[in-house]
Amino acid sequence: MTNGATIATCWYLVDGERVECEGVTKDHGRISRVATAPRPIQFLGTHPLTGDSVIAAARGTDEPGVERPVMIAANSLAHLGDEGLDVQLLQPLVAFVAEECIEVAAGRFDARRYTIRWSETMPHKTDFWVTADDCLPLLSLVPALGERYELAEFERF
Repeated sequence: MTNGATIATCWYLVDGERVECEGVTKDHGRISRVATAPRPIQFLGTHPLTGDSVIAAARGTDEPGVERPVMIAANSLAHLGDEGLDVQLLQPLVAFVAEECIEVAAGRFDARRYTIRWSETMPHKTDFWVTADDCLPLLSLVPALGERYELAEFERF
């Protein structure tokens, strides 16, 4: 949805190296796509901040500071995920940086810090912090674009 209007509705199936996409998009109408990656797909990237944060689980915490490609299927290569809706295969470079304690509007959290560079079309780095147990997004910074996303409120049930 963009400004209250539906721009796409898609269904994805990821199975090993293969991803299927069925949907309807504003730009392409009815779509049916199949793509095969060179290695198993580790992550389905659909652009919400929560989705970006879950990539931390695919990267893991070994070799701090080392950027490693994570094989993903994504719904778009656009920064906000709202253009060229389809299925795209890419391997962003993700690095685990360190365990840190951070404070955001929602409180103080023990966190894992990561960096990510999505692609040649989005070469800027994003720094993000997530909780260790469930990759809850705490803070995401995109300095090149002046963007900051911070968890404002949190209650665990």
